Amino acid sequence: MIRCNQITDTDAVVKACAYFLAQPYQVFPSKRSAKSYAYCSELARKVYVRCGVTGVGIPDDYVIAPAHFDKLADGVAGSPHWQDITETVRPAVKFCRKYTGLVDISVRLFIDGLQLNRKRYEERAAELRKIAKLERSGKLSKKKAAEVRVLIRTAEEKMNLTFWDVNRSKVEENSFSDARKMFEPASNRESSAA
Repeated sequence: MIRCNQITDTDAVVKACAYFLAQPYQVFPSKRSAKSYAYCSELARKVYVRCGVTGVGIPDDYVIAPAHFDKLADGVAGSPHWQDITETVRPAVKFCRKYTGLVDISVRLFIDGLQLNRKRYEERAAELRKIAKLERSGKLSKKKAAEVRVLIRTAEEKMNLTFWDVNRSKVEENSFSDARKMFEPASNRESSAA
C-alpha cells in the first residue's frame, strides 16, 4: 500500500472519492482522463488530480496502470513523494478482519449517507428543471422562480459534496447570481457598486 506525501487533508480525499460516486467502471484506457467513466488506476489518478496533487510522477499523458503507482512507490521514477505504508496499516487490516460486522455497519452507513446526499442533488436538479419549465410556461413569475432558485442554491452551497454528473450549467449559475442580487438589501448593492 502506498501513500502520496502531498496529501495532508484526508477530508479532501474523501470529497474527491465521493465526487466520482456512481461513475461507471469501464476499462477503455486512454491517454487522457475520461469524463464519464473510469477504471481502477484511472480513478486513482482522477482523485489525485481533484485533490490538487501535482508534480509527483503520476502520468497524465498516457494510459495509466497499477504498475505506474508501484514504480512511484519503489522509487524507480525517482520520486520522493511516495511512501510504502503497508506495515503502518497492517494493524488496521487485522482489526477490520477481526471485526467485520462492525466494519460492515460503518461502511454501509457511510455509503448510504453518500447515496442520500447524491439523491438530494438529483432531486434539487429536477426541481430546478421544473421551476424553469413553469417559468417558461408563465405559470410561475420570474420573481418567484428566482426566489426559489436562491433557496435551492443556498442550500447547495452549504453541502460538502458535489458529484461528477451533477451539472450546474452557466445559465443556471447566472440566473442564480441575478436572482440573489434581486433579494439583496439595497444597502448591500449600493456598497458593492461603490
